[in-house]
Amino acid sequence: MTPPESPTEPLLVSPTALTLTLALLTVAAYGALALAGFVWDDEPLVVRNTITGDWRNLPQMFTVDLWEVSSVGINSGYFRPLMLMSLTLDRALWGLSAAGHHLHSLAWHLAATMSLLSLLKKAAPPWSALAGATVFALHPAQSEAVAFIAARNDLMVATFTFLAASLLWEERPSRCALLGGGLAAAAAALSKESGLFVGGLVLALDLARFGRPRGWPRYLALALGALFWIGLRTAAGIDPATTPDWSHWRYLLDQLPALGAHYSLKLLWPWPLTTGDTLEYLSPPLWKVILGLGLSLGGAVALVLRGGRLALAGLAFAGLSFAPSLAAIALRGQMGERYLYAPLGGVALALALSLRGRALIFAPAFALVSILTLHQRLPDWQSGLELWASALGHEVNGYTQAAVAHELNNRGDGPRACSLFAAALQDDPPYTTVCENALRCPLRYGYIDKAVEAVALADAARCPQDDVMLGLQGLILAHVGRWDEALARAERSENLTDPTLNLVRAAAARQAGDEVGYTTRRAAAAGVSPQEFDEHAARLLDAAARFTAPEPATMTP
Repeated sequence: MTPPESPTEPLLVSPTALTLTLALLTVAAYGALALAGFVWDDEPLVVRNTITGDWRNLPQMFTVDLWEVSSVGINSGYFRPLMLMSLTLDRALWGLSAAGHHLHSLAWHLAATMSLLSLLKKAAPPWSALAGATVFALHPAQSEAVAFIAARNDLMVATFTFLAASLLWEERPSRCALLGGGLAAAAAALSKESGLFVGGLVLALDLARFGRPRGWPRYLALALGALFWIGLRTAAGIDPATTPDWSHWRYLLDQLPALGAHYSLKLLWPWPLTTGDTLEYLSPPLWKVILGLGLSLGGAVALVLRGGRLALAGLAFAGLSFAPSLAAIALRGQMGERYLYAPLGGVALALALSLRGRALIFAPAFALVSILTLHQRLPDWQSGLELWASALGHEVNGYTQAAVAHELNNRGDGPRACSLFAAALQDDPPYTTVCENALRCPLRYGYIDKAVEAVALADAARCPQDDVMLGLQGLILAHVGRWDEALARAERSENLTDPTLNLVRAAAARQAGDEVGYTTRRAAAAGVSPQEFDEHAARLLDAAARFTAPEPATMTP
């Protein structure tokens, strides 16, 4: 079913020229990425990945968790072998050139745009299709997914999802289209788990056009693609993804109106663009929530009234593809703009069907404003410090303070890093994720007075009292000779082998003249040789003695 050309939308140039123009505009808009660096999760997942530096590891990419082979080495439950393959290609072509990696991500963004444009041309007149693709390609909210190398899987899954839906558009597609659609569906799932929703897009389009699913071979192709993914994931033995518990979901539900308004306004007025938006500090005024939800609902109704059932199908896919992001937001709190990447494809479909004769005016105006906005945003991605400093400039909260503190700490800027870690603990609510860093930072740089203050801040913020925190608190209090308090912290833990806890216990015992207790604690410390333990204990006792020594008397003239 190909829509007839509208007499109000004459083609002034060839479709090829229109497509090439959009591609060139997109490249121009993202040109600043040539100066961007590795930031945020790029470091552990891209730079320090343990298998992407060698093509001989290709079979292993289909057997491992995405984050298991990062420098973090955790089981995330993410099975994304095509993402790992794309990073391997980067290493083969560019080594560790950030510019090359960003160029590759931009290529995927162009591919996603062209796949969507192919689908839109089958649903809407040419200029309208181009306008919809322009919104997808140049909407400023897309910049996070494009500029963040570690989020490339969002670009890849969108590319294959739109491609599969385009290939399977016809009720009776050719065998080549069936094969291509099934392979694209499998590739979508192998890029990111949300690729399984390609079936939802095809179904929504069928319901809009025919009132019911049509052409069972198309759904069989999609089902085979999904089964292929399930088989590979099962054979790899990937653990289920971590999911939020009820407390996380309950908090998300409490914040759901504000969250909905936040993302609605990001679509309608995408500024400021920032990585500093987090659920914990989401507290917009009531008028802003009402405005965001009202504009979102009103806009959706207007799009459906003008665009019909196909526009409704686009919006339904937008909601479906955004839904998995709610689990990530509930679990981690970070409200990424990248979560809008694939959903914007559904919005673009609804918009393309609604513009009609206005597309010729809308597309150039939107492109101009968006390119100017992107040129303001993309320089932030040159380094991690610039990215998070920009976030802190827009949103001053514990999350952004902690992020900038991490960057400064990595650069050896102790005074500012420790100050921001402490500020994060004093925010309302305190950003307790940073508790351990708030103690380690002043210890690292020898700011003992600040370390003692951090212990008090951690207590006030109700930081978790686990073995690590108790050990650090005991160590700091021992440094200033507060032995009773230091020992009390260490004895709160039932861990009898932790080296830091035993160091505090042993030093306190020696301070009290209990050599048997010292020897017993030294023997129990795991992973530390007796000689190394003695050296640490001697330094701790010496630091405490110097800190508590009386000031020498001075003669007054």
